Amino acid sequence: MEQTSAATLMAEFTSLKSLVEKAGLYRKQPLFYILQSIWVVLLLTLNIFILFATQNILIQILNAVLLSFTFVQFGFLIHDTGHQQVFSRLWKNNLMGYICTFVLGISFSWWNNKHNTHHVHPNHEDMDPDIQFPFIVFSKERARETKGRVARFFVRNQGYAIIPIQFLMLFAFQISNIQFLLKQKAKNRLPELYLLIAHFVVYFGLVFFALGFWRGLIFILTHQLICGFYLGMVFATNHKGMPLLDEEKHPGFLRTQVLTARNIYSHPILDLFYGGLNYQIEHHLFPDMPRNMLRKTQAIVKKYCKEKSIIYHETGVIGSYVEIVQYMHEIGSVLRRKTVHG
Repeated sequence: MEQTSAATLMAEFTSLKSLVEKAGLYRKQPLFYILQSIWVVLLLTLNIFILFATQNILIQILNAVLLSFTFVQFGFLIHDTGHQQVFSRLWKNNLMGYICTFVLGISFSWWNNKHNTHHVHPNHEDMDPDIQFPFIVFSKERARETKGRVARFFVRNQGYAIIPIQFLMLFAFQISNIQFLLKQKAKNRLPELYLLIAHFVVYFGLVFFALGFWRGLIFILTHQLICGFYLGMVFATNHKGMPLLDEEKHPGFLRTQVLTARNIYSHPILDLFYGGLNYQIEHHLFPDMPRNMLRKTQAIVKKYCKEKSIIYHETGVIGSYVEIVQYMHEIGSVLRRKTVHG
């Protein structure tokens, strides 16, 4: 891309950012995040109270589902602090991030490393960690290159697997963040490892002490699987099935972020459920913007994209899954055709 063209593309985003700043949408929202913090602490307190209140397995299964909701709500805080949305000072955001590390058993350093890379390279097959999965590919070229019977079987049928695999998301996060801390020389590596150890000691200790082994095991499995699905739902619907980009297809920051993202229709309940990430386009354009400002920002971004003839994609939760499954099924079709004709 020529330098003049690149300058023009950068000016597009600069103009949009100026409109958003003039609207006062970048201001920090301390009251909102104080209320969010109180909300998640109250949820966690309720979970612990129910854990010790009854041995009824059905109630505890429902409690495990509620704890999944609580964990992901805490996850939104670790996400927002990683983007410096909450406080003006770095150390305050980091402190909240490390508190969430203890609560969730998810490394703040690992999360920031992974998520910030995703923001820089959204839907880039080689560089976006959010589309790096074993046995799942996102282009027909990668599908054709897949080696081995097992891998080819999964890729061939990945349209059927993409939703069930979400149940394993929390397990994948936990394994990846432990590997990261053991292998990488991350800042505060040892303190974070201690926080993770403390998390699992408290987590398993409380559950098994309150419920015993078998009830505790059912509780933990329910929590881990439902929490994984919830995480997968939040992340999958935002980018999966949207256009892929590489070094040759890089239409500037604004278009890269808009074209690779999918918004989910806004509603107060969905805003809570998604932690504001249903405004994925706006979040990718302005990652350090407090999440409660994204709804107002959307009107400005949609109008601007329309003026610039930039495709702005928005759909419902079910519609997003239909798009994802159809896309993944189509990618896997190149191997199914070979099986049929081979």
